[in-house]
Amino acid sequence: MTFPDPPEGIPGADNSAADVYGAAVQGGDYVQHGDTTTNHNHGPSNTGSGSQINNFFNETQRRRREARRVANEHVRWLAERFVAPQRYPENALQRPGSIVLMGARGTGLRTAALMVLTQRGKIGLEQLRELSDVADGPGEQALDQGGLRDDERLLLDLTNTDDAKIVLLRAELDAYRAAVESKRARLVVVIRRDQEHLLRGSFTGLIVDLEPPNGSRLLQRHLHAAKIHVSLPLPAETGTETTLEDYLATASVRDIVGLARLTTEACATQPRGTPDTWLQAALNARSAQGGKAAELFQQSSDGNDRALLVVAGFLAGRPLEALIDAEASFQRLVGLPPDKTHVLNGRYLAQRMRDIGLRAEGERSVTFAEFGCDGAVRHHFWTYFAELRPRMPDWVARTVALPGLTAVDTWTLVDRFAQQVLTTGPVHLLTDLARRLSAHKTELALQVFSVALHHHELSGPVREQIYNWARDPNLPSPLAKVLISTCIEELAPHRPTQALVRLRWLTRHRDGEVSSRARTALLDLVVDRGFQRWLLYQWANAALRDEDRATLFELNVSERIAKERQTRRNLIACWRKVLIDGFREVPPEAVHRWLSRDPELLVAACDRRVPRLNELYLLAREWVLATPRGPMRQENLAHVRQLQRHINHAVGTTALENP
Repeated sequence: MTFPDPPEGIPGADNSAADVYGAAVQGGDYVQHGDTTTNHNHGPSNTGSGSQINNFFNETQRRRREARRVANEHVRWLAERFVAPQRYPENALQRPGSIVLMGARGTGLRTAALMVLTQRGKIGLEQLRELSDVADGPGEQALDQGGLRDDERLLLDLTNTDDAKIVLLRAELDAYRAAVESKRARLVVVIRRDQEHLLRGSFTGLIVDLEPPNGSRLLQRHLHAAKIHVSLPLPAETGTETTLEDYLATASVRDIVGLARLTTEACATQPRGTPDTWLQAALNARSAQGGKAAELFQQSSDGNDRALLVVAGFLAGRPLEALIDAEASFQRLVGLPPDKTHVLNGRYLAQRMRDIGLRAEGERSVTFAEFGCDGAVRHHFWTYFAELRPRMPDWVARTVALPGLTAVDTWTLVDRFAQQVLTTGPVHLLTDLARRLSAHKTELALQVFSVALHHHELSGPVREQIYNWARDPNLPSPLAKVLISTCIEELAPHRPTQALVRLRWLTRHRDGEVSSRARTALLDLVVDRGFQRWLLYQWANAALRDEDRATLFELNVSERIAKERQTRRNLIACWRKVLIDGFREVPPEAVHRWLSRDPELLVAACDRRVPRLNELYLLAREWVLATPRGPMRQENLAHVRQLQRHINHAVGTTALENP
């Protein structure tokens, strides 16, 4: 076999092999974390109009489940407990189109929107995506039509968006709605009643005003899902019928789901009880424990006793030794003077615990004598000792490092702290804790982000903080690695474009291991969710950095996508930017991949520049010569002959005869 001479119009060049640069990016183990499980005996508590997961974790740490599967399970979890609000549009989006769901806070609007989009968790889970009311990055639109894909199911929640921003979004939203229809996609917009006037016009006929679901049915549904079967109304002899009826008459969706969660906790702590007594205990905890907590703080006028009360509120159910060590740490952090009383003088620990309603169950754990008191104590402390909030992230970070605490103990503490922060803010207390934990407790740091990102009202500032951190190439490497996992596991399932933007920034990190992990995660997400078009569009319309080039060389674009008109233009534009300075920095493997699939694309990217075409041809020639003799060399030779014809056509010469 002879190899063809250089095509006409391309001057001879020295035939030394091109420099081989780099190697394939090795996959990082960014998904190796403990398995997150949702204990259905502790159901989630809703926040506002949406839903929030309270996570509980198994002792055994296993490989974390694939992110999309977790998100899909969450939607199915909601569907199992869903009670339709009044006027719920059951089949509104059986066909592609748009709809606006409107209602008061506490109506369960976000859950209803997810149920409309997925027909109660049955279909479309793989296409589900949540849109943002802010752009993913500077100079970009919030509602980017370039990222819209066929058959997507989209949620845009505007219930926490201010009026001025909605006014600015109106023009984008009108155009986006038309694009949704052209892509045969489905869009649900969620608004409050007082925002209706902001969407009048083209959206007027699409608005559905929802009323809250039936409270009794919602409570019953959640309890049945937790294997607690209660028939409502309750029998009169329990003494709860009127009280429960009054509670449900004014309770929001969040309140009712919180009552169901407390009932399941009562079931776990009082196994000999009945469904009626568990519900009674939960109701008492919701209505009476606030006063009990205030009474305990008033009775405990001594600072050290109050410190013990606060620590017990956060560590209820944890080991006595941990309570002792955590109390000492808390006293130091809040500046309490040390107790110089001899250990054998004054009140000793058992007496102090008894005075504030604590009991030690065997040698394993410390609990409050009254059910639900720990949560009331946490809430009271967080509400009325606000000046101590900034010191709590440091205390939590130190406490989870105490010996003797299991994984469940530390997860529970972090979750309890997070719930208090999410009640009042500021959210930087959570991100500060995540930053501290990332250095030595990666799993807990990831859990902090998970809880915060599931809270609709406060997730925006958390996503913004992640974005700002991701842009810092000198960010501490442990925190950067946690951000990569957070993007994949928490952002990507429903906000893939936001995850992609943050991962792109993380590929620019100065730590080679971090940038490699981020690039691998980015490529996996792009291919998994079909965002090759979106990424190529971003690159084609901006300057390519070295990190972008490295990602481009590894990007897998199917033949079908590569032949689409707009995508092909963007792909050629990206490779043109790469090849403008020649082939010196291009890994030969990346060129070989396209030579075997689409040599015309590389020729087009050379933009008729003879030096570039010459380098391309020589690289192809060396590729064939380096291939062992046999069928593979014949196949590669056929690709190079195609390349030869495309080069001749590009420079306007007659194709050479085959040798």
